[in-house]
Formats: sequence, structure tokens, C-alpha cells
Amino acid sequence: MVDENKRFLKILYYRRDETMPKQKFKFEIFKGSNGDYYTHIVASNGRIIMVSEGYENKADAISICVRLKEFLPESKIYDLTTGE
Repeated sequence: MVDENKRFLKILYYRRDETMPKQKFKFEIFKGSNGDYYTHIVASNGRIIMVSEGYENKADAISICVRLKEFLPESKIYDLTTGE
């Protein structure tokens, strides 16, 4: 799953050029009803463009955000489980 997400983000990142407006993205970490932690990538228009698989450990969900952030460096990470 991570390799697919990295490939998607790499395509998204390289399709942007200087003439395209930079779209802001954000990462959201949240806890699902099943108790697993998930990550969303949300575009500035509010559309969720990626949902991760579930992780038992919150640290694993954070790690995915950090690794994928290399393709969207201007993005911020929001932890919805703590409100930060």
C-alpha cells in the first residue's frame, strides 16, 4: 500500500509545474471505529485523495505521513486523535 501511495504522490508532485497554482494538502491522522489508526491526505478543497490502510499503532500512521511528506513538503500533519 505504501508503494502505491508513494507512486501516486510522485505523479501528483511531478505533474505540477510553475504555471499551475500550488494546491495545499494536509495529512490527517485519525482513529477508526475498529480501533486502528488511519491517515488521510486532504486537498485544499476538502476532498480526501488518499486513505491509508489501518495500523494498530499510532506511530505507524505518523511514520507513513512523514515518509509521504517528502513528495508534498509544504503539507502539514494534523493529529485528529489529540486535536493538534
